[in-house]
Amino acid sequence: MKVIHKLLIPFVFLSAGLTTGVAQSQVDPNLLIMPSPKGNYLFVQPVAPETSDFIQQLNTAYYQIKRLALVKKTSLRYLEQLENGKPPEDLKLAEVGQLRRPKTMADVRKVVPEEFIGYLKKATEQSTDEQFLSFLNTHSNPADYGVLGSEVALQLVLGNVYLDTDVKPGMMYLYQVIRVDKSNKKTFWAQGITVAGAENETLGQLNTQLSGVAGDDSLVTVKWHIPINPLNSTPKFPILYQVDPQDQASRRNVSFYPTEPRTIRASVWLFNDNSWKKESTLIPTMNDAGDTLTFYWSKPCVPEEVVRVFLLPQDLVENPGTPSDTATAVAIGNNKIKLIYGAKAQDTTDAIRVSWAQLPAKPYYTGIEIARDNGADSTFSVIAQLTPSDSSFYDYYIRPGVSYTYRVRPLFIPLQGLVQSIAAEAIGTGTKFSRPLPVSDLQVQHEGRNIRLNWTGTDSPSVFSYYVYRGTSKDNLSRVSGTLRKTTTFLDSSDVLSGRSEYFYSILTMNLTQDTSELAPPVAIRPLRSIETTYPKTVEAALINKEVWLSWNDVRTEDNILTGFIIQRKSEPNGMFRPLSQTVLDQPSFTDTTLREGQTVWYRVAAVTAFGDTTAFSNDAELSLPRPDPDPVFTFYVRNISQGIEVSWPRINDGKREKYGIYRREATSDTFTKIGEASSQETQFLDPQVESGTKYVYSVTSIEAANRESKRVKSLAIVRE
Repeated sequence: MKVIHKLLIPFVFLSAGLTTGVAQSQVDPNLLIMPSPKGNYLFVQPVAPETSDFIQQLNTAYYQIKRLALVKKTSLRYLEQLENGKPPEDLKLAEVGQLRRPKTMADVRKVVPEEFIGYLKKATEQSTDEQFLSFLNTHSNPADYGVLGSEVALQLVLGNVYLDTDVKPGMMYLYQVIRVDKSNKKTFWAQGITVAGAENETLGQLNTQLSGVAGDDSLVTVKWHIPINPLNSTPKFPILYQVDPQDQASRRNVSFYPTEPRTIRASVWLFNDNSWKKESTLIPTMNDAGDTLTFYWSKPCVPEEVVRVFLLPQDLVENPGTPSDTATAVAIGNNKIKLIYGAKAQDTTDAIRVSWAQLPAKPYYTGIEIARDNGADSTFSVIAQLTPSDSSFYDYYIRPGVSYTYRVRPLFIPLQGLVQSIAAEAIGTGTKFSRPLPVSDLQVQHEGRNIRLNWTGTDSPSVFSYYVYRGTSKDNLSRVSGTLRKTTTFLDSSDVLSGRSEYFYSILTMNLTQDTSELAPPVAIRPLRSIETTYPKTVEAALINKEVWLSWNDVRTEDNILTGFIIQRKSEPNGMFRPLSQTVLDQPSFTDTTLREGQTVWYRVAAVTAFGDTTAFSNDAELSLPRPDPDPVFTFYVRNISQGIEVSWPRINDGKREKYGIYRREATSDTFTKIGEASSQETQFLDPQVESGTKYVYSVTSIEAANRESKRVKSLAIVRE
């Protein structure tokens, strides 16, 4: 069969990365399937027919549409048949409909809405249903319907496309099309796969941009453009010979879209009555370079009417792309807007007040821009943007006695071309300044051995500098910093700071006229600096009745800053010392009752100052609590059995014993050899490696954790029978 989709299929091959000779396991040239919000569109007949296509349509009664929901990989046996060039015949596809050319207006109204029928009548200059139906029966070429020739709705009317609406989004479907001729002969026509409701990923790559807005007293016009370069760089997906409905790559392979630039449309959405409503569908124009689509839309308006719209791109079957930003237009020209014609600048306390006549409440204003020079030359910069309803501005960022020039102008909605080209100007000088306020939120914190100060400065540009004050009493502070400008932090790293004292800090504010504030409320802190003092040099440890008695010299008598002690212990030579007491000790001694048998520990002690600091630690004192040897095995038995010599013992559950060691020697030898072990739950051991007539001597030991083994205290001899 020939390729029938002459307009669309070449672009499909480009966008999906298909080339000649690739097995058509997902793409059949005689069937194009496009999922959409309304359902799956099946393009069965050519959208740009040739003469031979018309002849074939005359001999066709209808097309039978069959469908199978693919939920298992085993449902796709047709792939093997496809690779052999055979259409699948053993799959149970259900008939879901028939594609026929409409014969009556009732048939037409079943596939398209009345609104589109009206467009067709207007395009074909037919006024009545009878005239239009006659025209439809004699015109099968989409070119006979003007600009509507590329619309998918026309293809439904012409009987070229079947819309399957009874599908579940996300489900993968296999379709087969059977051609039935006038003699009722059925012929396999085409087949394909798609995923219902799949997104048009190519369309989503397009970026709709607002190009311009124009307006006058009776009309607004909005212009958008869409660069279509992304359509030429669609990702290429591999064609698989096996399709898995649960595999994302497989699903993408079978749900690609032909998104040729000439098939792109866009709907205009207008904000009206507090909701967005679809206004119309636009057909774009292409620029000469072939890389940009442009859309134009106009609306008749009453003077000063506000219009808010956005553009939503669509493909051939109305899959949506990414909407544009909202465009705002007002039906007014530049000659009708009210501007700011004059401004005043007045000296006020700590600022210059700039004022102007308030603008009327109109929708085309978006704000008011205030620009100012730097007081030395004519270099202007924007210092504020206000709301359209504002009529004054206070400039606090000024220097005493300096003259400033201000420019005031309104701001308008973008892109419409509304502008005040010459701003209103005013000149002002600031000379009045109030006494500065103290700083707030003064924070002091340690920064290593130093003190860091942070504060919130007064919100006034008239502030000239800050000064830091410090003292050991909140009522006796002295300045310790130089002039601090354009900063609200200070690091006190003075060598005179001592860890034995608490210090109070405050901040003084000075303005441009050298007037000063009151001192901020003082904040206290003690530096984290080492305090030179003594500490216990050694700690004495003695073991009495399995308890450790610890003592050390009481260094508190040498320095009254020392108030107590902490004692620490570690259980490994390279381990970490941990406190033995959760509280500070008020006596130079401590009893450790937690030492376990067989444990070796190390102790150390340090003094604690009145500020909670810890002095150096004493030398380590090592102590061990011996662990007794495991209890030996005094009772066991040996006897001959058919398999060898059996060694047995009574069951003992003492909680320590983990296993037994079994030893043996020949009577002629003085050396025992370990021949095996048994768990503590066992009571016997079989020695099969014995020879008849030989005398053997056995002994048994007990073994505890860490393979600690008892001594051999008993042995028994036996002759192997």
